[in-house]
Amino acid sequence: MSPKEPAFIAYVVMPRTLLCRVIDLFRHYFTTNLIFISKINFGLGIKVSYIFIAKSIAGVHLMLKHSKQWTTVTDPNFGPLGKYLERFRIRLSNLGYSELTIEIKTRLVRQLNQWLYQKKLQIEDLNEECINAFFKDYHKCHVKISDRIYSVRDFVNWLYEENIICRPKVVKSVSKFDQILNEYACYLQNERGLARVTVEGYITIVGNFLSHRFGMDKINFRKLNPADIRAYIFEQRKIYSLSRIQLVTTGLRSFFNYLRLNGDIKTDLAASVLTIADRSKSELPKYISTDDVNKLLLSCNQAKPSGIRNYAILILMARLGLRAKEISSITLDDINWEAGIITIRGKGGYHDELPLPKDVGRAIVAYLKKVRPKCDIRGLFVSSRAPIKILTKGIPTIVKRACQRAGLSPPSQGAHLLRHSLATRMLREGSTMTEIANILRHRSPTTTETYAKVDIQSLGKLARPWPGVN
Repeated sequence: MSPKEPAFIAYVVMPRTLLCRVIDLFRHYFTTNLIFISKINFGLGIKVSYIFIAKSIAGVHLMLKHSKQWTTVTDPNFGPLGKYLERFRIRLSNLGYSELTIEIKTRLVRQLNQWLYQKKLQIEDLNEECINAFFKDYHKCHVKISDRIYSVRDFVNWLYEENIICRPKVVKSVSKFDQILNEYACYLQNERGLARVTVEGYITIVGNFLSHRFGMDKINFRKLNPADIRAYIFEQRKIYSLSRIQLVTTGLRSFFNYLRLNGDIKTDLAASVLTIADRSKSELPKYISTDDVNKLLLSCNQAKPSGIRNYAILILMARLGLRAKEISSITLDDINWEAGIITIRGKGGYHDELPLPKDVGRAIVAYLKKVRPKCDIRGLFVSSRAPIKILTKGIPTIVKRACQRAGLSPPSQGAHLLRHSLATRMLREGSTMTEIANILRHRSPTTTETYAKVDIQSLGKLARPWPGVN
């Protein structure tokens, strides 16, 4: 069979998405074949999808017939992009894309390669203007191009990451306002060792304050005075919650200390920032009982890949009291299987070693063997769908959905629910505050003291007798 001729061509009238589902259902039949799906628009809403099934991709010319033909050449030596196509294909495979999606994305890059060749352009000419010109021509013979734009941009971004082409230099004037915030951000990150999320929060707080105080005028720190700061805090209190105002005051104190350390001000303005009463310790920590924790864990359907992954995440949080950020920061190198120790990357850049319980270890092994996709990412928990990346934002949602499946309705369904529940259980089982602080990795004893309020039995012994009450 000639490599230019497909082994079989099927013409079917059905939506493209439905056709892709049919292909996936019979994927086992096409294990040695490559499948290409395209369509012809005959007008009047009639679209015929056709499938190319070929034994090999080598030499196959896929003709997209609309108002004109776009012939793609698979010769790796053809055009300015030809020699990079195979590496891009491997990258897409490592990100977890299916063979069908990889072919669709690389086919578009081959069309871009053909277009560059016809225009006598080189890879160095591949910029935003060039991409827009390509899609202008491409749009003349394709109705829908929105999803294809992302494929081309993914390829160009990959060229940037691999230093195959240089990113265009953007000449941007930096204002005095931006310069102040950038220097403060460097101080927080390099000198204070704060996490990126914390730095971004402080920058937002300080930026809002400077914009409110100086507006479009020139920033002059010598004009700052305690009255301005108090007025700003009172105004913010009318808009935001108490917890948000506490963050604002913390951020402003940090900034004023930085200015004084830097010599920009001589007055200790940090001392003039009002202290907001912290009433959080007047409430009991939100937790669930040990039986409810077990119900939550059992709610994970481990017959499904998502259930195996979610169970491993939840049992890590339930047994070791990990924060959501700490879960996403675990790497494959952080687990010492021989010693039974796991390294946790906590707040403030601290690294702590904790013993790895057997049930937690078994859950992680099941996830690694049965579920985790093969990829170059060293993070332990990764997304199950392409593009594969470290799982970050979805962890609180995993806890919330597990509560719903288990029929639980605690006041708080966030990621800290299991952390509070672990501390409460340890306290009621006789653990000391020091032991709880070591497990939860608290740096300040006052942080752990809040759990003493849930030990009703021990507190009852301290209560003085009251007439008429046993």
